[in-house]
Amino acid sequence: MSLRGVILELKKELSALQARISDASKSCLRVQASYNELKIYFPDLVTETLDSIDDKFDLLSDEYTLIDAFLDLKSKDLTKPQNVDWVSRLVGIETALQASITANNGKIAVLSGKLAKAGKQKQDIQRAACISMIEAFRTKKAPALANFKLLETSGKALAVEVINLKKTSGGKVSARDKVAVTFEYLLGYVFGAKYTFDAARFVVQRNKSDMTRGGDRTLSEGEKSVLGFCYYLAQTHLKVAEADDYNKVFFIIDDPVSSVSFDYIYSKAYPF
Repeated sequence: MSLRGVILELKKELSALQARISDASKSCLRVQASYNELKIYFPDLVTETLDSIDDKFDLLSDEYTLIDAFLDLKSKDLTKPQNVDWVSRLVGIETALQASITANNGKIAVLSGKLAKAGKQKQDIQRAACISMIEAFRTKKAPALANFKLLETSGKALAVEVINLKKTSGGKVSARDKVAVTFEYLLGYVFGAKYTFDAARFVVQRNKSDMTRGGDRTLSEGEKSVLGFCYYLAQTHLKVAEADDYNKVFFIIDDPVSSVSFDYIYSKAYPF
């Protein structure tokens, strides 16, 4: 590579260094601003200040600018010497800059340590306050909490008892009453208002009145069969021991055509 080519490469490196110096200077200014905002929370750090390094960055940047100018002069006349002690001047500036950076890093480390401890102290205070509030609430509401625990225990026991009662009694309604209600419903579904059921006397009525001639002479053979079938279905309540047994019940209707008149054949298709 020619000497002028070397000079051009040096100029590029100087330009890159100046850009890095500019970024570093801006970063240091942001750090300094943050330090000044946070130190006021610690009395022993209020008077502390970070060393100013803007002037040192400026000196370094100016020095690189002078070097760039000397390189331009050198490229114009390669035979003319440029008697400048760049090395010693750069070393002096960089040494002062590094010393300031080291001092600032120490101060920033102290502030960071205090901030970390302050955060933990704040958490400890908040945690202690929460524990204290819980204990105060527990002491103040001790009778209510004890009563609540008793009610909770009693509620669980009662829930178990209800489940057991439902299994054995089906809701505490007598089997006779269940048969009566079901039989009355089925009569209404099949016959409408023509035949009703007096649950108190367990008697079938016609048009809400007793049949004076008796059911045997009043009812047709088809009606007798349907009444018997409805009562048979209603008696299902007498055949189950637990409420869950209802899910196991099913019926088989054998030969409905020959046993029931045409008027009531389709009533038996009702999904009981």
